Amino acid sequence: MRRTQVTKWAGFLGLLLTVVAAAGSAEVVIPQLLPEGTMLRRVDGLVIASDSNDVWHFEVTRDVNEAGVRLPAGARLELLPSVTLGDVLVDANDRAAPHYRLTGQVTLYRQRNFLLAGYFLPLSKLRDPNEPGGLESGARPAEATIQRTRPDDLTLPPEILDRLRERRAMGGPQRKAPATAARSTDPQRFLNRVLVDTVGFIERREDRWEFVPDALGRNVSALRYELLPCRVLEQTQGRLAASPERMRCKVAGLVTGHRGKRYLLLQRVTRVYNHGNFGG
Repeated sequence: MRRTQVTKWAGFLGLLLTVVAAAGSAEVVIPQLLPEGTMLRRVDGLVIASDSNDVWHFEVTRDVNEAGVRLPAGARLELLPSVTLGDVLVDANDRAAPHYRLTGQVTLYRQRNFLLAGYFLPLSKLRDPNEPGGLESGARPAEATIQRTRPDDLTLPPEILDRLRERRAMGGPQRKAPATAARSTDPQRFLNRVLVDTVGFIERREDRWEFVPDALGRNVSALRYELLPCRVLEQTQGRLAASPERMRCKVAGLVTGHRGKRYLLLQRVTRVYNHGNFGG
């Protein structure tokens, strides 16, 4: 008799937890994971600052239903650091709202999707410099949000901020050319480029992974590329963990930059054997 009561209570508790979970899930948007290399083309959304320093998300504002790509409105993808992201953040200072149409490549790393933006188009008007803050009610540009809530985290030099606050003619949504706008305000900005069959080592430094170029024992440069999260990086980490010795690699990928740092999105990694002729 007692066992029967315990079974009934267990069944009732399980049903209660199921109902609570279902009610909670109705308020949470959980996008389906997209395969590595999926292209998002002309997707509308908002660029939103995260609680973490210099971490940004792209929130989809309209359902995306295309071949191989399904994202509900409200889904968020973390934006990878890139030249395009830097251009968006500079442009957002002049906008009434951080509303953009993005085209970019999706990566997959440890059951999470990320977005490497390649092209952007602003969808909001230029804000009025004569208004206090120049912001519409309830909408704040991405960099302006950081400036108000965490001023110590803003890394733009004062002379750049003064230039961004200069008055300009009002107009509709316009896209400023990165070559003349962002480059003129960021001396460390450089164009994207492709790294092809470069030999070196993939190493872990604190909480990040880096690629260090090295030509069979001869250090070719002091450059280090921070590796962006992707499927190739995850697979390479497994191979490195299984290798009892330091592994020299030949890599190919896309090099980009953000706030003076160089980043590398891996496309291919192959092991290079030196047959004991060189150290390392």
